[in-house]
Amino acid sequence: MSGKTWLAARLANASTLQSLCEAVESSPRYLWSSELLTTAWHTAATLTTSPGVRTSLQAESSRRLLVRLLAEQRRLRPDFDARSMACMVWAWSKLRVKEKDLMDDLSERFPGQVLQFSTKDLSRLIYGLAQLRHRSGPLVPAAGDVLAQRMDESNSQTVANVSYAFCLMKLKHRNFFTSLAEKMPDRMNEFKPQELSILVYSCALLRVRNDRLLGAVCEEARGRLSECSPQNISNLLYGVGLLQFLSQPFLHDTCSFSSVRMSSFSVQGISNMTYALGLLGYQHPMFLRSICGSLRVDELLPQHIGNMSYALGQMGFRRCQPHELRCRVQQADDCMGKTD
Repeated sequence: MSGKTWLAARLANASTLQSLCEAVESSPRYLWSSELLTTAWHTAATLTTSPGVRTSLQAESSRRLLVRLLAEQRRLRPDFDARSMACMVWAWSKLRVKEKDLMDDLSERFPGQVLQFSTKDLSRLIYGLAQLRHRSGPLVPAAGDVLAQRMDESNSQTVANVSYAFCLMKLKHRNFFTSLAEKMPDRMNEFKPQELSILVYSCALLRVRNDRLLGAVCEEARGRLSECSPQNISNLLYGVGLLQFLSQPFLHDTCSFSSVRMSSFSVQGISNMTYALGLLGYQHPMFLRSICGSLRVDELLPQHIGNMSYALGQMGFRRCQPHELRCRVQQADDCMGKTD
C-alpha cells in the first residue's frame, strides 16, 4: 500500500475528531495532495457538525491543526479543481475558518476559474464565503455573474441559497437578481416552500423588488400553504410587507390559513406578520382576532411590541404603550368586527 493510499484510508475511516487529528499529525507532509487536503477538511467539517461536537475542544483542535497544515502549503496548490475548492470553502464555513491569508489566496487565485464550476459548486462557494462574511475581491461578483448567465441550469436550491448568501453579504448583485427575475417566475413550481420563503425574505432584506417574480411566488405559495411551516409563512408575509407588494388574494388566503394555526407561530413570527400587514395597511379581522387569543405578552421583547404597535397604527388604530398592547389588539378586533 502506497503512502497516499494509506493516508486516504485513515482519513476515510476517521470516525471521531480525535482519530482525524491523529491521522493528520502522524502523516508526513509530502504525502498531502490537493485531493487529500480536501478530504481532511470535509471530514473535519462533517465530524464537527455532528450532534454534541460543534462546540467541543476537539473541534477547535481539529480546526487549528488543519489550518496549520494548509498554511504549510503556503499558497493554495494549483491542482485544486472546482469541486475540491467548493468543498473546501463549505468546510471552512462549517469550521469558521477566517484566516485572512487563506481567504486572500482564494480571492486572488480562483476568479478566472469560475467558468469551470458547476452551478451547484458555485452555490456552495458563494454560500460558504457568505457564512464567513467574506466578500472582498473579485471572486464572489465573478461567481454571481456566471450564475446569472447560467440561470437556466440552476435548480431551486441553488437560487434560494445564493439569494440568501448575497443577503448575508449585503450584496445586491444586479446581474444575478435581474436574471433571476427574468428566468425563474415560470419555474416556481420547482421550489419547495422553504425555498420560496428564503427567496422573498432575501430579496426583501436587500430591497430587491420585481413585481413579476413576487407575483409568481405569491401565487405559488398561496396554493401550497398546507405545505408551509409557520416560519415559511411568516417570512413570506414579512418579505412582501418590506417590499410593499400588495397581493390581495395572497394576503387574504395566508391570513385566513394562519389565523386558525396561530398558536404554532413564534412570538417573532407573529410580530413580523403583524408588522408586514401594517406596512401594507391591510386589515384582516380573523387574523387580529386570532392574535388576540394567542398573544403571549410575557414573551414579547421591546422590538416586538414596537413593531406591533406601529402596525396597528398603520391599520388606522391608535398606537399604544407596551402594557396596552393586548387590549389594543382586542379593541381593533372589536372595531373591525362591527364592520364584518
